[in-house]
Amino acid sequence: LEKWNDDNSKSKFITIGLVGFPNVGKSSFLNGIRGRKVVSVSKTPGHTKYFQTIFITHDVVLCDCPGLIFPSIVDKQWQILSGVFPLSQVREPYTSVGYLAQMTDLVELLQLKHPTDQENNQWSAWDICTGK
Repeated sequence: LEKWNDDNSKSKFITIGLVGFPNVGKSSFLNGIRGRKVVSVSKTPGHTKYFQTIFITHDVVLCDCPGLIFPSIVDKQWQILSGVFPLSQVREPYTSVGYLAQMTDLVELLQLKHPTDQENNQWSAWDICTGK
């Protein structure tokens, strides 16, 4: 936060949004961070209707958002990688790893060596997951 404050001296505080599907515990998380009940929670999906902002320090505010249902036009892999798709519902990770590898130079970023120790081999999602 110190570096952020130096780079963004015009801003008075940083806002962190709690985003995700309905009924996954965003409001409960906020209450847990504060150590007491600061926002209402319910077992019923859709209980949070509006943005709720709670300062956790003088310069950090958490924003509790209503649950979001993402349209089918957004790639499932993007939803998984951005943390809005419940990981408990992901059946296999390799498609998402492959998706990320298409968007970034994951091998270079993670400084991986091919599991077969051959430098010119094509990388698969499995290879990335098992690379050294």
